[in-house]
Amino acid sequence: MPISEMLLPEFEHEMAGTRKSLERVPEEMFVTVTVTNALGQVIATPVNNVVIAGPHTTSFDASKLADGTYFYTIHAGSFTQTEKMTVTK
Repeated sequence: MPISEMLLPEFEHEMAGTRKSLERVPEEMFVTVTVTNALGQVIATPVNNVVIAGPHTTSFDASKLADGTYFYTIHAGSFTQTEKMTVTK
């Protein structure tokens, strides 16, 4: 499986926050998901542990964040991906 297909980020904006869905982790590995603000300050680390192979969903409650642009970074094995998310209330 190509590394680019290993994790498929999918965000759904909900009233109480944002749900982050991790899909198709191909093998057991240490996974970290961090949320940062526009200044690069870490706001939250919703995932920071070993994840077994298979589909996974992790919830992140963004209800206490101010409206604005934030970034989430996924580290899984040698794979790293950063994406932008917008919080609006």
